[in-house]
Amino acid sequence: MRIVTISVASAALLAAIAAQAGSSAQVTRCAALSVPARVAGKAVCLSYGDSCRLRHQARYRSYGFRCVGPYLDYDWKPLRRPVRVPTLVAGAACPASVPRPSRDGTLPIHLFGPGPAYPTLAAEAGRASVGLTWEKDPAYLGWAGTKVLWKVPRYAGAVLIRGRQLDGPNGVGFDLGPSWTRRVHPEITLVGPEEDLHPAATFVPSPGCYAYQVDTFKSSYVIVFEASFVE
Repeated sequence: MRIVTISVASAALLAAIAAQAGSSAQVTRCAALSVPARVAGKAVCLSYGDSCRLRHQARYRSYGFRCVGPYLDYDWKPLRRPVRVPTLVAGAACPASVPRPSRDGTLPIHLFGPGPAYPTLAAEAGRASVGLTWEKDPAYLGWAGTKVLWKVPRYAGAVLIRGRQLDGPNGVGFDLGPSWTRRVHPEITLVGPEEDLHPAATFVPSPGCYAYQVDTFKSSYVIVFEASFVE
């Protein structure tokens, strides 16, 4: 029989590895709205509204949160990157985004952009499009709009959505449901994950080529769509 002797140092190393593995296992069991993290050397699950300590602010912010008073809030500042929507030269075709088919019944039929947030855009001739109508509601006069819902199915954290025109100077306007403000806003904010489609509306002041810019804590991407007016 061969006897294997483990030194005190080796035993300590193995214990540390086991403890780390246990911490990792704990982190993977975080709830859907929680973010796995390590704070003060401990594996934790961070969630909006959790109690926090200001001395750990740097760690919270490294995971997309900030400590406000005694509770955690989402840190929206890193998401407010410059809007980097390209500009088209006169007469250029709109480079509307091409969808990929969804094979998951919990997602929109057409998936535009890499995610984690997906708008319910139409796929006219295989490219992203939106048909809008001139608003008669005094709250939205001067804008053409329609409902474009959003889904954030598998991302835990904050999502910022803004937009701009590629072939003109205009911005994209928004309103967010289900408690509609009856105002046109330059941005909307969502928090994932959400099982259902989140009600929202998109507004533009003229037909043309537009884009959403979607920003999360770790990513930023653009979805280009053609906006046309319908009767």
